[in-house]
Amino acid sequence: MHHNTSAPPATHPALPLITSTLALLLISCGGTATIAPLPDPVSLPLQVRAEIDGRSELRMQGSDIWWHHFEFEAPGMWGDDQPTFLNGEMWYPTWPTEENAFCNCDSSKDALLSTPLKSDGSAISVSVQSARGTVAVTQQPSAANGYTAHVEFNDPAPDRDWFQITITQD
Repeated sequence: MHHNTSAPPATHPALPLITSTLALLLISCGGTATIAPLPDPVSLPLQVRAEIDGRSELRMQGSDIWWHHFEFEAPGMWGDDQPTFLNGEMWYPTWPTEENAFCNCDSSKDALLSTPLKSDGSAISVSVQSARGTVAVTQQPSAANGYTAHVEFNDPAPDRDWFQITITQD
């Protein structure tokens, strides 16, 4: 009987951590996961184009941007996975589960604003280029809320539709 006595091949010290992290990600996502690369950083004015079904808020704080979803399907998740476009860049935020209808949950918080939202109380405003429903600023950034802005997208009609807006800050 022949025994191989050579040493096992060298591995990178971070390999076990990477493997464990990927396994946890797959388990937490129901066994499937798609990891899309983050888009290039974007700046204000911010043109947002998103597929909306129901009611969701786009939230911003500092360099971070994320969705908070309330009713019907999460942005871009109606039957297929559509990106949110930020100044033309495709952003695929990740969600806590595959089924996000009525989840009252947050997407991934991604540091995509190259110029952070101002932390001096400057107001944001929205101009709507196209929307089947309504778009409104529901929270202005202030010291009391950690300078977090909320922009609500509301599409109460059946099915989904694409909304396009521009967000500016004074």
